[in-house]
Amino acid sequence: MQAALPEFEVVNGGVSGYGTLHQRLLFQELLKKRGKPANVVVAYGRFHDYRNTYVRIWQKGFAPYNRLPNLIYPFARLTDAGELRYDASPATYVEWPGQRQSALIHWLEQQANVAEERAVNSHDVSRALLKNWAAACMRDGIAFTVAGISSDASPMLEWCRAVGIKTVDISVSLTEPGNTNAPHDGHPSAKANRVYAERLVAFLKTDATSNAVLRSP
Repeated sequence: MQAALPEFEVVNGGVSGYGTLHQRLLFQELLKKRGKPANVVVAYGRFHDYRNTYVRIWQKGFAPYNRLPNLIYPFARLTDAGELRYDASPATYVEWPGQRQSALIHWLEQQANVAEERAVNSHDVSRALLKNWAAACMRDGIAFTVAGISSDASPMLEWCRAVGIKTVDISVSLTEPGNTNAPHDGHPSAKANRVYAERLVAFLKTDATSNAVLRSP
């Protein structure tokens, strides 16, 4: 992206395993160290919802593979009044007794995890995080865009547009051969990442607000 946008200094804050809240915390760190940027593009995938609230569904897929000792995981929830509340927890996952031996117990654990996520409403938490971030950038005169990176990000992008947040869909089909690191893992391949970058660059070059920023002295 840097080569395609020579007028810009591109800072890539993408980190594996991060959600919206983690991106925001990193942004605040960069803001202190590097000063105010001209443009912020926040990548969003539906899978970020679980990461933002650190519900058991995500704990189960994350904690057993974490190799950082004593990691504390920040997360957000909504209060009854609809306000964001921030907290942190050790990056652990506690199995139910017997879930490895009994299919029934494991099924019940899975259903409890789904019920927890519904009660927490991770998607609404993600909405609040993005809206809060967009408002902060608007106050500081920073262009703000939410870039959808998963095929199921459309509902969030539609909601963002409805509340006045700029969006772009740069998602690629991860079922297309060569777009993942299969058979090693299901993450996007170098090929897919090039497509993400090309689509984002095309958007930044054609978007009126971003174009004005790119051309500013």
